Amino acid sequence: KRLLIFVCDALLLREPEPLCMRMASPMIVCGDLHGSFADLAFFLQQHSPFGSAKLLTSPILFLGDYVDRGDHSVEVAAMLFAWKVLNPSRVVLFRGNHEDPSINGDIAHYGTGSFLHKCVDLFGSREDEGMDVWALVNSVFEGLPISAIIDNTIFACHGGIPRLCYEPSHSSQNADHCASRSTSPLQAHPDAIPQYCFDALLSNPHSMPRFKAVMPDPLDSEHMCALRRLQREILWNDPVPNYSTGTGRLEEVFTGYEPSPGDGF
Repeated sequence: KRLLIFVCDALLLREPEPLCMRMASPMIVCGDLHGSFADLAFFLQQHSPFGSAKLLTSPILFLGDYVDRGDHSVEVAAMLFAWKVLNPSRVVLFRGNHEDPSINGDIAHYGTGSFLHKCVDLFGSREDEGMDVWALVNSVFEGLPISAIIDNTIFACHGGIPRLCYEPSHSSQNADHCASRSTSPLQAHPDAIPQYCFDALLSNPHSMPRFKAVMPDPLDSEHMCALRRLQREILWNDPVPNYSTGTGRLEEVFTGYEPSPGDGF
């Protein structure tokens, strides 16, 4: 418990990374862990000399979904956070759809596999100790990036790119003002998100708001609803082959929902 609280506090004191990072290959990529400490340990032993975070020769990109379902969600989160503290430039942690309190706190759905249940089971319900640890870890999850552009050609995220619609009145040169706008006219298509919101994520990710929970909030303005939904769909969407972002800059997409043909990571 002390280790987990320490690494959470250390990460919360750091300046958060942008929601969309710029990265360069080569790198190692890991998909869903879902509370499997055995998978995480195997992965780290395979790709880190002597199992040391300090000796990583290539960055490791984790695409999210660290908790829920498996038996060791708390241990997985603690290990990943510790490695991030030890080597912040080479350990990159993305947010997945389970790094959200509305999902990892759903005991009714996930039962004893729920991250909240694991925290309460390990740290106790007395004086809400387990709840406090769960909330602290989710505060770290809230600050994690959700995507990256690799080598200026590859878009990486946990889920996929949402359906976008182009609004002629909002060109890409105005994308850096996206997060400061209080309202924005949306297209009539119920599945479409304004292109300029996605452009803002790519071009000025520091300006984008962060959401503790990405599920719909009835109190959101129309514009904030679009930004929340953009992030939700990047975390939740299944990838669509050969889907164009309309930016003319990205050539390939890989996500946490697509297993590699090699060792499965």
